[in-house]
Order: sequence, then C-alpha cells, then structure tokens
Amino acid sequence: MSCGASKAFCDKEFERCMKRDVCAKSNHASRQECNQLADMFVLGVSMFGCNGYQELQREGCECLDSSEAWDRTREYVEQFYSVYNGTHTFPKSMLEKHKLHNHKEKNDHGKQHNELHGRLLYMLYRKYPKSIDIISRDGISGRQNPTFFKHNPTISSEL
Repeated sequence: MSCGASKAFCDKEFERCMKRDVCAKSNHASRQECNQLADMFVLGVSMFGCNGYQELQREGCECLDSSEAWDRTREYVEQFYSVYNGTHTFPKSMLEKHKLHNHKEKNDHGKQHNELHGRLLYMLYRKYPKSIDIISRDGISGRQNPTFFKHNPTISSEL
C-alpha cells in the first residue's frame, strides 16, 4: 500500500520477498520447491492482482495536485522518520535523491516522481517494520498503537 508505487514495482518486490525472505531460509531440498511455488504466486499476482493493487492504491492514496502531493509526501516522510528513526530530521541527501527537495523544478515528470516517492515509502516501511499496521479481514488493526500522521497545512512547503 505504498502510495504511488507502480504495480510492476510491487510485483517485483513481492517476488524478491518470497524468494529472499521466505525461500532462501528453507533447507536446500525444499528451497527449489519453494522457489517454484513462489514463481506460481508471482505469476498469479501479475496476471490477476490488478484489481487488488488498484483497490489498495485507492485506499492508501489521496488525489492531489502535483505540488501539494510533493509537499504532503515530504511532510509524511519527515514525520514518519522522526517517529520511527528517533530523529527529527530526514537526511537532506535523501530528500534530494527522492526528488522531495524542490517540487518547483519539475512539472512534466510527475508520474516518474510519484513512482520515486512510492519506492521511498516502501523502503521506509521495510526498514521500519514496526510502522506496518496489519489489518485483519474484519478490518481491525493488529497493532497496539498505530501512528497516523496528520497533514499540517502550517508547515512550509519550502525547506
């Protein structure tokens, strides 16, 4: 549910997760069987997962004009980082790397930057797994103290 991450990126990460995090931990004899099963799951998701992907993007994303989306993403990342990393400053080099430092320099690359922002959010969720809120099929959170970041319109859009 990393807002902005493409389906292709999500599918590739799903495959990596299955093979690296699950199958690689199997003993040698069952690793090959696990990888074959992972390939079947990956094929199934790539062929039939579009509706689920779109539903989760609708749930986890809010449509905004591009400059507001940049500001909101940067604000979310900075708040997330201060909560889960224990610092109050997201590294400026990371803001620049993920194109969150100055939204005024772009205009026609919104989709590329949206994907870059989705990848950054995914990377942060992987690095800080306590941030992931597991919700059961009945819609009830499995985490004791979920953290929600609120949009603060008083935060300046300039760094």
